[in-house]
Amino acid sequence: MFVPEKLYNCVFGLTPILGYASFFCMYVKRKKNRSGTTSIVVAEKSSGNYKELITIGVAKSPEDIDSLMSEAREWIEWEQKRR
Repeated sequence: MFVPEKLYNCVFGLTPILGYASFFCMYVKRKKNRSGTTSIVVAEKSSGNYKELITIGVAKSPEDIDSLMSEAREWIEWEQKRR
């Protein structure tokens, strides 16, 4: 079964204070800048709201972009363990 990378890091969370369950996804996003560089951002979508959690870095070459993408995936794994 094919699972898109965007949905790979989805998490089902329970909010104990309010007593309802929420579904949120963290994923890596590439943003093209006007200068020609690419920003690597970790974003979260929860209850229809989009929020950028952290900017991992900015790169221009494909090799640098790939290394930042892997760093972003590691950050997501760490953040999910922390939550």
